[in-house]
Amino acid sequence: MFSAKRNPSRLHEALLLTLILAPRLIYAADDVSPDLLTTYNEVMRKAERVLAEKGDQAAIDIYEDALLTYGEYGRVNLRLGQLYQKLGREVEAAKHYKICIEDERVDPLDRNMICERRFQTVTAPLELSAVPNEAKIIVIEPALFGGEIQSGVRLPIGEIKLMVEVPGHYPQESTIKLEGPMTWRVVKGLSRREGRVVPDGFVDGTPPKGDGVGPDPFLGEPPAAPKAIRWPAYTALGLGAALVGVGLYQGFDNRAALDDVRAQQLNGGCGRGFCDQGLADAQNTAVLADALWISGATVAASSVLLWYLFDVSPQEAP
Repeated sequence: MFSAKRNPSRLHEALLLTLILAPRLIYAADDVSPDLLTTYNEVMRKAERVLAEKGDQAAIDIYEDALLTYGEYGRVNLRLGQLYQKLGREVEAAKHYKICIEDERVDPLDRNMICERRFQTVTAPLELSAVPNEAKIIVIEPALFGGEIQSGVRLPIGEIKLMVEVPGHYPQESTIKLEGPMTWRVVKGLSRREGRVVPDGFVDGTPPKGDGVGPDPFLGEPPAAPKAIRWPAYTALGLGAALVGVGLYQGFDNRAALDDVRAQQLNGGCGRGFCDQGLADAQNTAVLADALWISGATVAASSVLLWYLFDVSPQEAP
């Protein structure tokens, strides 16, 4: 046996090993039924035999099957935590140590001296600073410790993925490396804007300022809307109106000249073909006047077609 004077630490380890491998000596203080105690003793003897023959993973399988078959019992979780820790699987070890701590059926001394101390070797406290109002900090990975957390919680040593949810902001995912006691400043996501979707790739940095009025601060200045071309329609309308006006003026003036010729004929004032020439001139002027106002009306009417031809259709509008 070991001498306390020569090596106190080895004596302590030997005592702990004795407590683990000799359940009949330590379960008297556990608040469990005799049936559960007998079942656990049988599982433990089988697991320790398999451990010696086939290794750690084979023993783990036996303890995990026992939890599924007989339900949770802190001492099974303690043994699983030790085996997982031995294999370097700190997350699983921490989870089983935590269950052991929470199982009040296990003697308080064992929970504090073994489960709690083991739990502290594979975890570290995470302090949260600058926590926004109404914020939720959620562990995503490792999944065994998933869920909302508070400042000061102990998490498994290693990579931790966190999600920060704050009202009025987009969820923000962050990854930290927990290697010991750590204080992490909470990083919240970009501010939400009503009816706004953050473009793909806009991940980090200070969001552009904006009040929702004017150019889109995310997308920059909008492209200029295409404008309709109106001058052809206006030109056609003006030209047509001018032609109609000239034609009407020529027609009214020609009417007066024709009346003068008719009056001379009635009074016998037409000599040497004077009235015949006047009638011919009036007829030619009448034809020209009709051509002018009809052409003008046609050109003016075409302005309507030009108006729609150079307009902007709804499909072309932004």
